[in-house]
Amino acid sequence: MSAKYKSRGASNQQVGRAGEYFVVAELNKRGAFAVPFAGNMPKIDIIACNSDESRTVYIQVKTKRGGKTWHSSIVGSQPMSPKADENNSWVFVDLGDTNTYPRYWIVPE
Repeated sequence: MSAKYKSRGASNQQVGRAGEYFVVAELNKRGAFAVPFAGNMPKIDIIACNSDESRTVYIQVKTKRGGKTWHSSIVGSQPMSPKADENNSWVFVDLGDTNTYPRYWIVPE
């Protein structure tokens, strides 16, 4: 195979989409209803609700491969308790390599 056609691994778009699908799968596995957006919706990658549909949340996902960095910044973040009316969250996903499971970090916006 020539260097011109040699694969360099997953594209950034594929990595991002994989992270979204992993988060959706994990939420559904835990009993929530979650769906990803197929297009580019500003600040929303996933909409999810609990099993009795009493709470809906909007999730933005940031995904990286092992050894890389996330392409976003959070300034002045401090650990805090979730607010009762918190509806927006970030989920950071580290896909790692092909021999590991993804890792997740959930951060209220």
